[in-house]
Amino acid sequence: MRKIISLGLIFITVLSSPVFAAAGYAKDGPEFSLVLILFLLLVAGIDKGIDYLRKNRKTIVPRLKAFIKEKFSSVPRFPI
Repeated sequence: MRKIISLGLIFITVLSSPVFAAAGYAKDGPEFSLVLILFLLLVAGIDKGIDYLRKNRKTIVPRLKAFIKEKFSSVPRFPI
């Protein structure tokens, strides 16, 4: 969770730095609100994705293993 928060803070700092550097212009409000909305959507998406994986772990993991096994079984093996 710490990595997610620090990554979000980095995004806000990097993407909104021109907003704070403006010299009193009224044009920088929408950019800051977009950055803030995108950050909140990112956090909500990560949270919902983790929740989805927790709930559906019993069906996702076997399907993923079968998919990987199928893909690697079709790869030809050459002697070294």
